[in-house]
Amino acid sequence: TECRVSTETRQTSTPRLLLLGAGGQVGHSLLRLCRSGQPPISVLGLTRDQAPLDKPDLFRTAVTQAIESFKPSHIVNAAAYTAVDQAENEPELAHRVNGQALTQLSELAARHSAQAPQPIAILHYSTDYVFDGRKPKGQAYTPSDPVAPEGVYGKSKYAGEQALAQ
Repeated sequence: TECRVSTETRQTSTPRLLLLGAGGQVGHSLLRLCRSGQPPISVLGLTRDQAPLDKPDLFRTAVTQAIESFKPSHIVNAAAYTAVDQAENEPELAHRVNGQALTQLSELAARHSAQAPQPIAILHYSTDYVFDGRKPKGQAYTPSDPVAPEGVYGKSKYAGEQALAQ
């Protein structure tokens, strides 16, 4: 696998990635992959402890400081509340992490993009839980398929996607 980043959204010679969730499985792998590329991609990884999505004030401060000091061309969000079954017992937490934090991230990126020559691009990971699961076995979902999340996890992830789309 390769770590490639489009530079179409920003007129910089090399992309600069702000990676949220750098301590998780996906984030850690991305961090290693981008740093080992030829040439390496400039990346600043923030872990859950450094940018806690469940603590809005701390999250806002950490991301603002990272954007202002690192000046990323892209933000990759590999952080999420991923305990699918537990989300049913912790709906507020799931929505705060997967939905509200993405609203906050979108607002921060937009505010800083307004002062930059090009907007900061955001890459966010979705899940098949935003769909109803009724597609025939073996058929993959596509971005144009209608969403119909049934559980708290899927609904919280979809709320984050809506926040970023706006």
